[in-house]
Amino acid sequence: MELIEGIEEMRSIRAFKPALVARHVLESIIKTAQRSPSYKNTQPWEVIVVCSEKKDKLSMILVELAEKDTPANPDIPLPPPWPEELKRRLTESMIRRTEHLGIDISGIVKSFL
Repeated sequence: MELIEGIEEMRSIRAFKPALVARHVLESIIKTAQRSPSYKNTQPWEVIVVCSEKKDKLSMILVELAEKDTPANPDIPLPPPWPEELKRRLTESMIRRTEHLGIDISGIVKSFL
């Protein structure tokens, strides 16, 4: 796949199939991602692959943390806030996209931004 074709065909998936991803596919994705550029070659990413019971347990922990409104604790500082006009456009876009999927996030999206 050519770069332009990849960019033009890019899309976000928010509904996932329950099937496991083959190990060789994961390894290929990680190997390719290792070659992607990073700001000043800082390579700030970490990859942890979990599946089966460990994935289910991790998912439950993350849901519990989200339900308790546990603040994020990133090791890299968050970027400065977006200008109000961009936040408004992003909020409207998120609401329209999720409404199209039959999900009402209008009550929570403002606290997200």
